[in-house]
Order: sequence, then C-alpha cells, then structure tokens
Amino acid sequence: MSCDKEEAVDPKPKEPPIEKPDNAANGGDIYRYQMITVNVSSETLTKESYTAKLGDKTITLTRLDEKNLIFIPDENIPFGEQRLVIPELKHFAIKFEIKDQVLANSPEKTLEPLLNKFQEVIDVSGTPGAEQAISNVKAAKDAFTKANSNQRKIMAQTYMANKAFIDQLIQSSFSNRIQIARTSLPTLQNIGQKAAIGGNVHGTLSNQEKIDLINKHMTAILVMSVSTGGVAFALPWGWHTLVFLGATGVAAWCAIDAVVEIARLTFYYTAIEFGITNTNRSKRETLSPGIKGNILGLNTLMASTPDILDIVTGKDRIFAFNMNARSPQSGDRTGSSLLMKTLFEKTDELNGYLNKANNAINWVNSNLYAGFSIFKIPTFPNVGQVGQVQVGTNIFDKELKLSISHPNLKVNKLALSQSGSLLLNVETVNTTESTINAELKYAFKDDFTNFSGSVPIKVQNNISLVGTWKLVSLYSGIPVGEEVLYTHPQCSNIVSFKTTTTGQMVFTETTFSSQYHYDTYNRGSYAVNLENCTIAGNYPLKHEPVNGGYSGTYTLEGMKIKYIGIVPNINVFELIDENSINYGGDIFVRVNSN
Repeated sequence: MSCDKEEAVDPKPKEPPIEKPDNAANGGDIYRYQMITVNVSSETLTKESYTAKLGDKTITLTRLDEKNLIFIPDENIPFGEQRLVIPELKHFAIKFEIKDQVLANSPEKTLEPLLNKFQEVIDVSGTPGAEQAISNVKAAKDAFTKANSNQRKIMAQTYMANKAFIDQLIQSSFSNRIQIARTSLPTLQNIGQKAAIGGNVHGTLSNQEKIDLINKHMTAILVMSVSTGGVAFALPWGWHTLVFLGATGVAAWCAIDAVVEIARLTFYYTAIEFGITNTNRSKRETLSPGIKGNILGLNTLMASTPDILDIVTGKDRIFAFNMNARSPQSGDRTGSSLLMKTLFEKTDELNGYLNKANNAINWVNSNLYAGFSIFKIPTFPNVGQVGQVQVGTNIFDKELKLSISHPNLKVNKLALSQSGSLLLNVETVNTTESTINAELKYAFKDDFTNFSGSVPIKVQNNISLVGTWKLVSLYSGIPVGEEVLYTHPQCSNIVSFKTTTTGQMVFTETTFSSQYHYDTYNRGSYAVNLENCTIAGNYPLKHEPVNGGYSGTYTLEGMKIKYIGIVPNINVFELIDENSINYGGDIFVRVNSN
C-alpha cells in the first residue's frame, strides 16, 4: 500500500509566455568607425551628452543639436545586431546591424586620395582659416605616417565608412574658398584717417550684397561646418578621430575665414559728410572741411555743429557726399538687425563646435601623441573698424532718401552720382529776399542701419564780388605758404628750383585785379655728375623773387564770371560759393567786402 499523496491535476493546460514586441526602430546597416546620427524627434535635447547601452556595451552619445545625437561604434562594439537604448530619453530604442568595413586595398592606398587632398590644403596659405587647416591636416598626415599597421587600418576604415561625407565636406570647402577668392569686393577709399582706433574698413557693400554675403558665408559655410564639425568630438575618441579632425580642419578653414572676412567689412553707417567738390581743379575732386551732419543717438566722428550748404539760385552745385562707416562689433548682437543677430547666433554655434573639437584635440594630443593645433575661436571686436565711403547711386540709390521742402524754393536737381557726389540745383520763387535758409533732409534705412537728420542750406538770390580775396591753395592742391621743390630729373637729391607763392584778388563792381608773389630760388644752368648725383662745380640757388598778375573787367552770370582781359570773353573764373572762387584752378576765399 502506497502512502504517496496523489498529485493535483490542473484542469487547464499551460500556454507559452507572450513575448513583448520590440519597439526599437530599425536603423539599418552601419559600419564600425562610421559617424552615426540618431534623430530623437520626440524629445528636446538639453544635455551635451547622454549615456546609453549599445548591446551590452555602455556608450556616450554627444548632442549635435536639439534633435540629434551622434556616436561612433568603435572596435569594442561586436558585429551583428545591436540594440541602442537611451534610458534618459524614455528608453528611446533603435537597432543597428554592425558590419565590418572590408578594405579593397591597403590602408596606404585607401587613404591616398584623402592625404592628397590634405596636401592641397597644406599648399594653400594667406588666410587665418588656412593657417588652422594647414596645421591640422599636417598633424593628420603625420599621425598616419607614425601609426602602426593596425592603427592605419582603423584610419583607413574610418575614411571608407564616411567617404562620401568626408569627400563632400572637403570639396565643398575648396569650392567655397575659390568662390570667396573670386568675389570682387570694392575697396573702401579712406578720405583722411578719421578712425580713433585705427584700421581700414574694407569693402563698400550694398544692403543686398551684405545680405547675400551673410547668407553665402554663414549659411553655406558655417551651417555646413557646424553640421559636420561634430565628427571631431563624436565619442568615443580614438585613432578614427584623427581622420575626422583633419576633415574638420578643412571645414573650419572656411568657417573661420567667413567670420574674419565679415568682421572687416562695412556693414553700418554712422554719419554723413558733405564737402566741396571742384571738378575743374586738375580733374581732381577736392574735399573741404565741408558740411558735417551729426546723427543723433549714434557714435559719430562728426562735428556736432554743422555748417551750411551754400548755393546760388538756379545754378548747379556739386558736393562731395560721404558717409562714415564701420565694421560689425560685438554689441551688434543686441541691435535691431535680425540678420546680424542670426550671424552672431551662427558664429556662437560655430565656436561651440570648435571648442568641443579642441577637447578632442587635447585628448588625441595627450593619448595618441598627435600634434594637432587648438582652433582659434573667431570673434567680433568690441569696437569695429571705421572709415569713410563715398555715397554713390550703385550702393545707396534705394536706401538713402533726400528732400528739400520750402515754399520759396523750387528743386530742379537733387541727385547722386555713381562716383559719390551730390548734384544740387535749387532756385528761389515768389520772393524778393536775397537769401533763403532751408534744410536738406536725409533718411537712410537698410537691414543694418536706420537714421535720419538734416543739414542747413542757404540759397543766394544775388552775390556781390566786391572786396578782397586771398589765395589759399594753388592749382595742384598745394596750400599757400608751402614750399614747392623742383628736382633734377635723374637725381632727386638735387634741387633745381624752389618757390613759395602768395596772392590776392580785388574786385570792384565791374573790374578785378590779381597779384601773385613768387618767392623763388633758382640754380640756373648747372652740370651734374650722374654717377654719384653731385653738382659739378659751384652753382648755388639764387634768390629771384617774381611778381605777376592779371586785371580786367568782368560780368557775373550766376556762378560764371566772364571777364574781358588778355583773352576776351573766356571763362577762367568760377564762383564756388559766395565766399570762394576758382581762378584757373587756384582757390581764393573772401577776406572782406568793401
């Protein structure tokens, strides 16, 4: 008789356990040493890095932007299907098939196209970005030369796993450099050195050219660079990082040069300046101290109290028209220009990537004994460079508005020339006043600058020349009182003739007389030893003062002074304004009225 207890029988048969479906997206096939971008569209990435599991290995993913992370599967990651899980992002999961990159050729042959392209960069010079690129592609080449066979294989596999990406990056960088080199930017002609901080502002750009420049450099180059610059700091670091750092050096070349180039160009206009032009003076445009208009609320280099634009009723008057300009400076990031704010944001983004790339450089230099250079971070100065530009129609025809409004004035001409001068012709109407005072109003607005103001003008109904006029400069632009030297044509150390000129003119109602005094020293005929440029003999400069002048009768017809003298009815006078006369290229100013 058995004492064993009979087992209980479960009336329902057991069912196999239900497997939970794999919610991981399929990332497809990837290779070791390939830079992998993981898009996490459902999350906003706020941290610089996230810890994750790739299979049973712990890895770190680096933030590329608000929605993308990057990592590189190195030799520690097994081949085959591996599941990536990011616990911090609600266990975001994606699975990859890790494959080995099989080289068709030796590592040396595989890397030959890349190393040749690096050599092209080494052969380039002349820009700040080129210096950075040259230094770091040299370091990448040197590292390959010193590496052992296994390390070279890793570098070759890295290139092949990312070949399309790296080749496009380098080729785009070269194409952009060529495009930049071929871009002909007008050079700013500084008329006097007004900059207290020194330096020239290069490039007078229209509003559209400035917009295009930012878009071309900052979008086509900087966005490209920062999007690809992440390869240099994608974790983990290792021998594959050397290849990425070389490629990043080429990308940084364009990005750094873009910031440097934009930082030296004219983007902002801070003040206007009018000056007297005299086109009859040896075909030169001569600036007087002229009219200086101050723009309120802006740092300007102009006088705070303007003079007056003097014109004669119904007669053409040409004024030099210039604007003080400056390049971008750090404070512009808080200005009103949305495009400039974008420029600063992109530059900050670039610099963030360069700083992270520098962390990778420090690691490979310390652990792999490489010789990469730290990227210099391009910035905008606290104070921009300043200079002066001519206001021509090709630059300011849409942005600058000019107007004159007065009940007793009729504007016949108010126009800019391409060369940077203002043609003004205004006549008095419905008045017997000898002088009408008014204002020339200006308003300037583009995507970077917005200001308005005015300068006073004085329209003369009639002018009297009666009185004494003093010579202030000669036809060649030489100030009165300055000694003029004439030297031997082959020996510039030998003075043949020197003179100092003074003079004046006196007008009555119908007559004029001019007197010139030439305080001259003349060596006369002399012999010269051309071998050592010495005078052969005793030929001193002799004092030979000379007086001269002209006289005659005249009539005043607007701005033209017709006179009857040696050559009848030939116009050699021109009234510049009520207080200055052009006499055959010599300039006289009124001393007194009789």
